[in-house]
Amino acid sequence: MNLPTIKNELVCTWIGLGTKTLFLEALSYIKGDSISDIEKSDYFDDGYTIFKKHYDARCATKGMPYDGVKEVLVELREKGLKLAVMTNKEGRFTNKVLELHDMTKMFDCIVSGDTLDVKKPNPKGLGYISEQMGVDVSNLLFVGDSSIDIKTARNANIDVWVLTYGYNMGQDIRENNPDKVFDSFRDIIK
Repeated sequence: MNLPTIKNELVCTWIGLGTKTLFLEALSYIKGDSISDIEKSDYFDDGYTIFKKHYDARCATKGMPYDGVKEVLVELREKGLKLAVMTNKEGRFTNKVLELHDMTKMFDCIVSGDTLDVKKPNPKGLGYISEQMGVDVSNLLFVGDSSIDIKTARNANIDVWVLTYGYNMGQDIRENNPDKVFDSFRDIIK
């Protein structure tokens, strides 16, 4: 789009509300316009089409699951726990990430940002997960890494455990008062 680039550190503060919101934040920052004005602009649709094409080509090509994640998920499944993914990332990107890392079959349910008519922090996705897995919402535990995850769990009145790493829009995750905080995914097993 012949626009200036943005430093990765700033982009990381916009991760968590889905690819569309990330793109809107970037354009808003570069153009100096409000997100609502950007979304109504003539160049948004064309730009977002270009963005999705590039995002699709790069999605999951550099990132890897955090240390211990796959092993812990296998152990949790072996213990008989049902597992789900709830993300604001669009379904085609979610599926691509999970497939490229051989993780799709680890989950009983996958809720992406476009699975329902709302996304996190709206708790509707947790209701969908409980319905799909045949588990009461009150028996769910949300494990995440962002304030959005904490808000989602709080909106559903369930416990939330978080990791200190990941993307939390540049904030310390402890400031959002989760029920438990872990530095390592492996500690969840304890």
